[in-house]
Amino acid sequence: MSAFDDLLLLHLRLDALAGGKVEDSSSHARHGQVTGRPAVVPDDEFGASVGFGGTDAVSVLSVAPGAGGGNPAHSITGWVRLDAYPTRRAWVLLFGQAGAGAHHWLVDPNGRTQLGVWNAGAAQPTLPLGRWVHVATTYDGTSLRCYLDGEPVGGPIATRFNYTSWGFTLARAQLNEAGFVGRLAGVRVYGRDLAAGDVAAIIADDRSAMAAFRRSHPLSFSLHDSDDQAVLAIVDDPTGNTMHLTVTNDASQPITLAAVDPADDGYHLELRLRPGTLPEGSVDAITMTGPAGWRLRTESTPDGTVAFALSSAAALTLAAGESLRFTLHDIGADPTGGTRGTRVQLRYAAMSYPDEPSALLGRRVAHLNIVNRRGQQHIPLVAGFVGGNTVIADGTTSSPLRLRIANVSADPIPLTPSTLAKPSAFVLAFDVQQTGVPASDWAIGTADALRGLTVTAPGWTVGDPTEQGQTMAWRLTTPTQIALAAGREVVVDIGGLRASPPSGAANLYVHYENMPGYWDGHLAVTVDKGPLVCRDVTLPDGGQDARVGIGTADPQAKLQVTGGAIMPAAGKTAAAGILFPSDPGGGAGDSAWIRYYARRGEYTTLEIGVSNDSNDHIALMTGSGNIGVNTTEPVGRLHVMNSSQDANGNTVIIGPTSGTNLRLGHHDRYSWVQAHGGTPLALNPVANDVAIGGTDPQGHRLFVNGTTKVLGLSVNSGHRFNRVQAGHFLAGPHGGTGMREFQLRFPEKFDGVPQAVVTPRNGDSFQDIFAVTVRRIDAETLSLNVLRLDVLGGAWTLDLWLDWIAWE
Repeated sequence: MSAFDDLLLLHLRLDALAGGKVEDSSSHARHGQVTGRPAVVPDDEFGASVGFGGTDAVSVLSVAPGAGGGNPAHSITGWVRLDAYPTRRAWVLLFGQAGAGAHHWLVDPNGRTQLGVWNAGAAQPTLPLGRWVHVATTYDGTSLRCYLDGEPVGGPIATRFNYTSWGFTLARAQLNEAGFVGRLAGVRVYGRDLAAGDVAAIIADDRSAMAAFRRSHPLSFSLHDSDDQAVLAIVDDPTGNTMHLTVTNDASQPITLAAVDPADDGYHLELRLRPGTLPEGSVDAITMTGPAGWRLRTESTPDGTVAFALSSAAALTLAAGESLRFTLHDIGADPTGGTRGTRVQLRYAAMSYPDEPSALLGRRVAHLNIVNRRGQQHIPLVAGFVGGNTVIADGTTSSPLRLRIANVSADPIPLTPSTLAKPSAFVLAFDVQQTGVPASDWAIGTADALRGLTVTAPGWTVGDPTEQGQTMAWRLTTPTQIALAAGREVVVDIGGLRASPPSGAANLYVHYENMPGYWDGHLAVTVDKGPLVCRDVTLPDGGQDARVGIGTADPQAKLQVTGGAIMPAAGKTAAAGILFPSDPGGGAGDSAWIRYYARRGEYTTLEIGVSNDSNDHIALMTGSGNIGVNTTEPVGRLHVMNSSQDANGNTVIIGPTSGTNLRLGHHDRYSWVQAHGGTPLALNPVANDVAIGGTDPQGHRLFVNGTTKVLGLSVNSGHRFNRVQAGHFLAGPHGGTGMREFQLRFPEKFDGVPQAVVTPRNGDSFQDIFAVTVRRIDAETLSLNVLRLDVLGGAWTLDLWLDWIAWE
């Protein structure tokens, strides 16, 4: 073990995924668990790295340092590649609990990072775009240091960690923020503080692995047509048809090519095509042009493999990054298999690195499409969407599309059924957002989202989706049709499309293959991604309705907004808020609006208004529900909630506060109705009676049912009473004989000695006669004598009530 590997707790090389895990190369075997779909991405630096798409992560259950309690010395290093900055703060890694005191690496939308303690000291360098950067944070127990590509960033930062757990995660979002989008490689965690020399040694070790990959895979190549496409055409006559071979030195140093004797069977480069790629007998007619001094030798093996061996009779040096370019002339594909895909292989030999005796031997593989270009070049097909080409681009909302592929000629287009060889096919392909790379305008969505897509077409068989590089495709074949008649169409329903941001135009490519009499080709149909969709909807009565949905792909009204708020402009003029159509019933000047505006300073008003006639109304129609003011659960048709107030309160005010107004409200101890503005409160001033304590005033202008206290009473005589009290009490039954004495205490004390009148009612019958006299009266009590007269001094067995009134 190297010295810099002392106390190495975790080493995730991140160059492979197996069984949902990332291997830990340290001695602890703390393998990382994968969630989401991170992808192993071929990489010219490391050979391979892991790309994260924002919803992917790698997690390790525990990476405890073993000493130092909650604030141990430790270090984290790793390689980070960003091709675009995130749209919001993203989490590269987290060591420890999801909270204050843990160790995090974050990157902001401007590229600035936060590398260090959650809610405490952190370094904040800015990461560049488009290249690998080595990042290291080291901590000695009191100070944090940061390095980019081995160079210190600023000075030490005094801070303190407070770990409560030891989990370790890569790329997982926290706090409802964003997960990391980019690539990571060579992540290590140490249980000690790394010195600057240790960081440099780690970088050198990682770079030696990069160099090893490049040394073992020094060459890359491409085979393409004149349009720079990896396409080999099926043609009636290959004369004049060309393919271009480009071979590039990807190593960091020159490559020496030894001289190859033309008399030998040796080669520097050998391009091998699989059996069935080229027609039998066509190989001898193929020629090559290329750099001076190179020659071509062709071979065909018994199994049908074709090899083009390229060699130079003179020794050459191919500088780092330099390319060799060759052209194969008069080459065409075998039509037997129809449109298809194949692989080509490039082998290399007789070359080495300078001053190294060992020869470089190896091979690389590339994909090649074989397409039909026999017959007419242009096919009379058009493709377009029916009912709208817009989809919601939020990554979650499912949007439908209906595609129509139509024959616009006056003649049928021949088709080969799928029961025969080389069946005709339509291939629908979307560009896919690649994991670990920036969001692309041209991509319709992620591979995960597109795997859930449904594609159906009546009369056609739809194959399972296939992924080819940056596209996902569905192949449609017909089991029975032999032609697409003139004017007829193929209707394809695409369901469950969850498009990804950003907004913009994406393409659906409609490839057509093996159409007898026509070249293979494709049509491109634009899909508009964004926050809204436009849909033509068929109504139950057969009519059509054009609708717009924002945040929904299935609008149920002319305009439907989901997943967010509608925000009109603020202001108190017709240029702000929500304005309804004027004069809906004819006439002139009728309008209605909802506006929100500031009156002065921070004082604002939400205004709901109509104008301009006396019979223009605002109606709140609740059905069987209620209306609440300052309450969300009204229990009455109108329920107004406010704090406890006296009769100067403002719960309900009718009239201007600068003049006569009526107020209603409640106090903790009573409810109240109060006239304001120095004017009286009038009850039924026009007509009708008033009842208090009952519902029937019994023909009286004022009927009070219960004990009544009146302070200051004026009657028609003009006499004014200072105080009036009245009531009744029970005086029996009485089983004895003779006079009985009763005493009443007034509800409130009079100022002086009042006058009183007492009258009896009931008794044994309505014919009973009683004498009631005042025995004694003062400001607080009234003493009475009661004597039955119709039976002198007799008893009474029923209730006898004494009604009284006293005044002063």
